[in-house]
Amino acid sequence: MVTAGNLTAQNVDSDLEKIESIYDNNKKVIIHKQINYYKNVADKKPEESVTSELKRDGSNYYSTAFNVETMVTKGVSVLVDHNSKTILLDENDPNELDESLKLGISSVKSSSSKIDFKKVGKQGCYTFHFKSGDHLKAELWFNSETFYVEKIVYYPNITNTDEADSYSKVEILITNYNTTFQPDEQKDFNIYQYIKVSNSEITVTEKYKEYKLINNIGY
Repeated sequence: MVTAGNLTAQNVDSDLEKIESIYDNNKKVIIHKQINYYKNVADKKPEESVTSELKRDGSNYYSTAFNVETMVTKGVSVLVDHNSKTILLDENDPNELDESLKLGISSVKSSSSKIDFKKVGKQGCYTFHFKSGDHLKAELWFNSETFYVEKIVYYPNITNTDEADSYSKVEILITNYNTTFQPDEQKDFNIYQYIKVSNSEITVTEKYKEYKLINNIGY
């Protein structure tokens, strides 16, 4: 059954605050996502699908998608691009980390010009409309009882429909949310599997000797 909500700014702020508090309060978590790309909005099957994993342990963060790994720990971030065989070492931006954990909800709401709400069974859905930018609208689907996000759907603002790599809909499914995560100290959040420090010089490890290191932290 589909019902339209009596939408007020208070409803939206309250619901989004509850959704974001889940990600704030769970200091140890693994989130598995499946990202589906559709050529046409009406398509039943995606043109392409990509799996993604996100791990958090306090201020430590790790994600992988599109053959790229991102790790934030010890005040630095490491981005390993297996496509271009580069390792980017940079200072950590805590604001960017927070936004990643919250699935970009805050930035979506702040840039929207109109918000609609509907409820389908136990699922609530906020639709954010945009007058300009990269997207026409975005849908945030969540469990209305637990406030766990289950799906986010973006509708890109395609200005050139002749582009071969353009998609009309991008769907992000949250396939697993695990709050019993126990990190492996040798593997999870260990930047020294990528880089090593010797005599104040940072170089790549033997495993990544074919990768180019881009060091932006100044030493």
